[in-house]
Amino acid sequence: MVNSFETAKEKLTAYLTETKKSKTIARYNVLKAVYEQKSCFTAEELYQQINANSKDRVCFATVYNTLLILQDCKLIVKYRLDNAVSQYYEVASETEYHHFIVCSECGAMRKFIDVRLQNTIRSKTFKGFKAQKHTLTIYGLCTACSRKKKKKG
Repeated sequence: MVNSFETAKEKLTAYLTETKKSKTIARYNVLKAVYEQKSCFTAEELYQQINANSKDRVCFATVYNTLLILQDCKLIVKYRLDNAVSQYYEVASETEYHHFIVCSECGAMRKFIDVRLQNTIRSKTFKGFKAQKHTLTIYGLCTACSRKKKKKG
């Protein structure tokens, strides 16, 4: 787990050196923007944020390719939820559980923590299998989509 941007920057630099990839300003700008995120994000959201808040514009391909590099060096993790078109990313952590709620209409996603649920799942045993991590996704309607459906129906 990498807690700080500076530690992540060192890890990225080591990875780029080892794999003989260029150490570009754009890649470090993407890394910085990733570490400024408060929750899960898509490549498109990150791209828009970087270009809205920086004088150093970055193309979408650079953002996407840098996210692949950050995954390779274990700085971020990617989630692709069942009905979501987008792939979501977040800074890697040592947390072995992730719980999400996803709106079936608009695709909005939010992470939530429920310690009781985590403990229940963690205590479950499987014959011939040792669980290490889990992800739980609950689908439904967000408040905005529920209101829209009520107005239509």
